[in-house]
Amino acid sequence: MWVCRLVFKFCLIAVSLSGSSAKGQIGDELNRIVKDSTLYLITVGNPSKTHLIAKQFSGRDTVSTHVGFVIRQEGKPVIIHVTDIDPSRSALRMEVWDNFLNASRFHYVSLWRVILSNDDFVKVRDRLDSTNGTHVTFDYDFDLTNGNSLYCSEFCAGVLNDVDIDGIGFVPEQRRLSEFYQKVLKRDVLSYYPVDFFQSSSRIVKLVEHFR
Repeated sequence: MWVCRLVFKFCLIAVSLSGSSAKGQIGDELNRIVKDSTLYLITVGNPSKTHLIAKQFSGRDTVSTHVGFVIRQEGKPVIIHVTDIDPSRSALRMEVWDNFLNASRFHYVSLWRVILSNDDFVKVRDRLDSTNGTHVTFDYDFDLTNGNSLYCSEFCAGVLNDVDIDGIGFVPEQRRLSEFYQKVLKRDVLSYYPVDFFQSSSRIVKLVEHFR
């Protein structure tokens, strides 16, 4: 019943936005929604990556191509994520919304609340704080065993798994690759966390999505 009440309270809002004002409107809405002491996941869809990533490797979400965490710090929503933008820097970034959005060529955004107790939120926040300053390279090989070489959903799933929250845990998917991806990734079967790895969890609820 508590899930039903939350779903009812945080009803889905879907709007279509276009033009340069869209980012500002989405940013304003995010700022209103994101609360203190609450963990969120955010996804964006990049139109140039949708076919290569979402439609090939996601289980249910055929739009999103990137995922990260959102928490409120010092009065502002902050996105913590692993990205391949600007490989001269660490792939692990902690960015305010405007910087995150301006660096993303997107046609879709969604925001999800992770339903946690206060104690569990503190555990996740502390785990995220511990990553601050860690140098991470982006994992173009999508290998789950290569240390601080990570991709976006691997990072997010790893953080949630590390803090050992009752009722929240994720295992990698196994997928036999097509001939094209076998040549690119040099293996027949891929073990990975898709961008939508969390969307089947009853403890993670979609609050809002935008297409533009």
